[in-house]
Amino acid sequence: MILFMWALFVVLNGRLTLEIALFGLGIAAAVFAFMRGYLGWSFEEERRLLMKGPALILYALRLFWEVVKANLTTLGWVYGRKRPESAIVTIHPTYKKRWQHWLLANSITLTPGTITLECDEQTTVVHCLDQSMGEGLEGSEMEKQIGKIE
Repeated sequence: MILFMWALFVVLNGRLTLEIALFGLGIAAAVFAFMRGYLGWSFEEERRLLMKGPALILYALRLFWEVVKANLTTLGWVYGRKRPESAIVTIHPTYKKRWQHWLLANSITLTPGTITLECDEQTTVVHCLDQSMGEGLEGSEMEKQIGKIE
């Protein structure tokens, strides 16, 4: 994590000099010390995060693809003559962790044409611009990808 924070500091700075490298290393070490002391971060947490890396990347790619597809569908409704028929859909994800429910709800909201109305441990209520968008929510690939992260 220290190396990542240092690299981010150097990239955001725009150039690499000895002064910037040393100053960035000091700042990264101070932030990491704060994370360990007050946020409970440890090298074990860092190892777990690195193990989840491939699943997170696959999830991000899937989310990007779903956003592109939904954008094209929504554009078709905006510029086409067909009127969408909105629907409210309730899905029942079976996640163990609360952050997985949160991630699914936010992913649905990021996708054009859908918005999460309510989210708790048992159900997620979604408003869809068209009924066809709500049909694939229960047991979707996004839901499975989020389950693979943990």
